[in-house]
Amino acid sequence: MDINEMTEGSTIFIPVFLKGGLIWTGDSHCAQGNGEVNLTAIECSYEEIRLQPIVRKDMKLQWPRIETKTHWILVGFDEDLYKAFTNAVTETVDFLVSSKGLSREEAYSLTSIAADCRVSQV
Repeated sequence: MDINEMTEGSTIFIPVFLKGGLIWTGDSHCAQGNGEVNLTAIECSYEEIRLQPIVRKDMKLQWPRIETKTHWILVGFDEDLYKAFTNAVTETVDFLVSSKGLSREEAYSLTSIAADCRVSQV
């Protein structure tokens, strides 16, 4: 997930579908645009990365969720951009309903009014 808002101090919640699932961090970037449109970023090595895996059986996720110091990032993936967008909107609405107590109608309205949709992976 090449999301440039995922920086130091961010927490990522990752769904696990198989017992014994592993964590892979991939490559690190010094700079990149969301979407990494030419499949290129400024690559660099990690000087330090701290991971603290915690199993949260109370969270039933379909997609990863990221919490930064200022906001939540909800994602949806698919090879079809429209389906990826639909997945992300559904994930956002589900998050607002389950964590903030909004009705589905209120959550859709708030998503339409305040949520940004960005392409982070091509």
